[in-house]
Amino acid sequence: QPAPMPVKQQVTMRMKWINEMGNLRVLAALVGGFSLSRFNPKLTETTLEIISTIMFFLTFHAATCCAIISTVIAQRLNFKSDADLFPWGILVMPRIMLFMAIVMYVIAITAWGASGSEDWLTTLFIVFGLLSAVKIVAVIVYLHRI
Repeated sequence: QPAPMPVKQQVTMRMKWINEMGNLRVLAALVGGFSLSRFNPKLTETTLEIISTIMFFLTFHAATCCAIISTVIAQRLNFKSDADLFPWGILVMPRIMLFMAIVMYVIAITAWGASGSEDWLTTLFIVFGLLSAVKIVAVIVYLHRI
């Protein structure tokens, strides 16, 4: 009796990409929704408020692009064979868009928090914003290495 094939080997690359596109859509919707809830173009009195407003705007647009692109890619992958996938650059495009959206969201929320705070709180918001950005990059790099 042959040994059973591990589940990891049973899943095709096409199915892995379809699943990733689904995950990217959910994350993009969350990041875009958080960003849109904070977006207020009327708050532009200080430089930090202007920066946060622009970054929230760019964040929900990048998240929307990620969601749309990953939806279209997943839909098209459903009609492709396992041997006929898209080029790697097309498949990772939603990842890049989501990464950009997350980085812009961290910048936006940091600028937003710093804009309405006292001097020591402004410094705290900026420090924690930078730490969040470094943490995000470190986790992504680590996960791509294992």
